[in-house]
Amino acid sequence: MRPGRRAFNRLFGRFNATVAWLVLVLACVHPPSGLGLRVCWTKASFGVPCPGCGLSRSMSATVRGDFGTAVGLNPFGPVFVSIFAVIAVGSALPRRGRRGVARFIIRNPSATRATYVTLIAMFLLFGVVRAGRAFAERTDAPNMVHFHNIAVVSDSGQP
Repeated sequence: MRPGRRAFNRLFGRFNATVAWLVLVLACVHPPSGLGLRVCWTKASFGVPCPGCGLSRSMSATVRGDFGTAVGLNPFGPVFVSIFAVIAVGSALPRRGRRGVARFIIRNPSATRATYVTLIAMFLLFGVVRAGRAFAERTDAPNMVHFHNIAVVSDSGQP
């Protein structure tokens, strides 16, 4: 099987199509303000957000058209909603429509792969930067450099 055909089957297979539809439905019923539950173990354990913190609320705001809120919660929410929408709509297309998408993916496997790798790298970089900023803003850690006021705190608590 050619690499492009494998990528198409993986992307628009039954499992991914089911997940895409499920995520889109949940984004429609989930309130953008959240459910009031903390589900991020990174935030609970270390006090810093992970790359996915705010993603479900961001996707919820995206499907409601509130893009400013969505990007503020997590800039990848609109990106993931777009990806899930493409997968969901692609799975619902008649065979002829799916063939057109398949031809594009099969003819451009390196572009598909590069897009995938770039998206993952950007998501991880966003997580590192976000966690770094949150960690730098913490005031409860000794020997912490606070970039917002350029003060270095020693073990004694004196600048």
